[in-house]
Amino acid sequence: MTTNRGRLAVILVVAGVIVTVGLLTGSSVLGFSSYKTAFVNKYSLTGTKLNSCDACHMPGDESAWNPYGQAVKDQIGLGIDAALAAVENLDSDGDGATNLAEINAHTWPGDAADVPATPTPSPTSAPTPTPTTAPTATPTTAPTVTTTPTTAPSGTPTTTPTTAPTPTPTPTTAPTASPTPAPTPTPTLAPTVTSVKVPQAPVIDGAVDALWSQATEVSIFVKNGVNMGSTNVMVRSVYTSDSVYFLLHYADPTESLRRQPWQKQANGTWKKLSTSTTHQENTYYEDKVSLMWDINIGGFASSGCATICHAGQEPANSGYGNMYTANTGELGDMWHWKSARTNPVGQVDDQYLNSDRYNAQTAAEAGRHSDPKTGGGYSDNQTADKTKPLYIAPHQPAPPYWILDSEKQPFADTYQPNDEIAGIIVAAFTGDRGDIQGKGVYSNGQWYLEMGRKLTTGSDKDIQFSDLTKPYHFGLAVFDNAAVEHAYQGGATTLVFAPAAPAALPRTGGQLPGQGPQTGWLAVAGVIAAFAILGGAGHAVGRRRRN
Repeated sequence: MTTNRGRLAVILVVAGVIVTVGLLTGSSVLGFSSYKTAFVNKYSLTGTKLNSCDACHMPGDESAWNPYGQAVKDQIGLGIDAALAAVENLDSDGDGATNLAEINAHTWPGDAADVPATPTPSPTSAPTPTPTTAPTATPTTAPTVTTTPTTAPSGTPTTTPTTAPTPTPTPTTAPTASPTPAPTPTPTLAPTVTSVKVPQAPVIDGAVDALWSQATEVSIFVKNGVNMGSTNVMVRSVYTSDSVYFLLHYADPTESLRRQPWQKQANGTWKKLSTSTTHQENTYYEDKVSLMWDINIGGFASSGCATICHAGQEPANSGYGNMYTANTGELGDMWHWKSARTNPVGQVDDQYLNSDRYNAQTAAEAGRHSDPKTGGGYSDNQTADKTKPLYIAPHQPAPPYWILDSEKQPFADTYQPNDEIAGIIVAAFTGDRGDIQGKGVYSNGQWYLEMGRKLTTGSDKDIQFSDLTKPYHFGLAVFDNAAVEHAYQGGATTLVFAPAAPAALPRTGGQLPGQGPQTGWLAVAGVIAAFAILGGAGHAVGRRRRN
């Protein structure tokens, strides 16, 4: 009898351990399973290949995320349904189709090799208009053709039957326009960047410090830029007690620094390299990134930069539109990083936007202005008659395609034909315009850009991050070797500040990542029960030994 009790105790101990392990591990599996269920139900994917963990994970490895899964994971703090909606307009795998388009086409949104077939949309749109349009068009067209015989009676018997069927195919062109407007509302789904508090500031040098791993990376899709076309900009943010910092990185096929240099010609003259007379240089220019912050612009939080860009209004011989806010008193804060003009001195150009309309004398760039400065900045390296460089430096001919103001020397022509001299003189801004640190490094086809600024600056031209409990909004633009024609974000991105973590994180009732509170307590209870049973069994065995 005693032996049976001992065996029973061992069985119960094993059972307790199995239950405990099941509760500890199974809960996370159930969590992922519920995400997959939400994904499948939201998009009606039962019976399709997307009804699989591979929709978000790398094939055969549920511990690794594919680009789509990573994008959803970045937004999971919103809840699974909102996270799925927030990434619908992104092109996570960079294959030219949005995530929503891929899901609707039943192709993998996280695999660039799996792209929706071009004909896919046609069957969807064709059936809808065809039956509806055909009856409408037939009576309308018939009277129109009837008037033809009155003009040319001799052709009546022959022409009428031939002409009548001709208008019938016309309705088949109508469906082409119908499906096009459908995706328009999607850009209102905006990404959210969460800034995480860190005890120490990152070094702004373009190298990615380990502390950046504490912040969640968010993907922002920008499109319609010259040269580059489109790309996904990956963004993280951290903050300290007095400053906020951003890390951006994105794919760019070329590192562009050759901003309109001077080139010596065979006849000894100098020519400033350019292909445009309307400020739309897309060949001899630099890479740039712009963040436009909403200080108090009506509609910006939902529509982004679309509220301030007025492409149809072009000053004479400019080739570009105007930027301004709609109403007097509305302001935006522009952070403009420039790879040849501000990067060499570790800064971002601090500018602002107001409601000024274009005026050749008083507002040559309409509402766009530079913050006040007390010194420094960049200027064209050219003589007053604009026929040759004004300065050189010991490291010239170019590259580099800039000359530091501290190194400039009067121009002396000792150069050979085709030699190039930097077209820009640069120095660090001082004053309000020099508020923002910034450094970019180009490596392996990617730009890595770090930026930082004080949370509050006291300038009425700057966004003030004075309330860390409220959201802030910005629009993102990327310039690939372009003066004006940039890739841009649809809508705006939201920045929120995560509360600082307590010094010591308390246990939450035995809850582990991926578990609900109840599951956590059950797991702890299972452990306690196992040890209680084990203790009871030991007591029984001990008593038997004493006997």
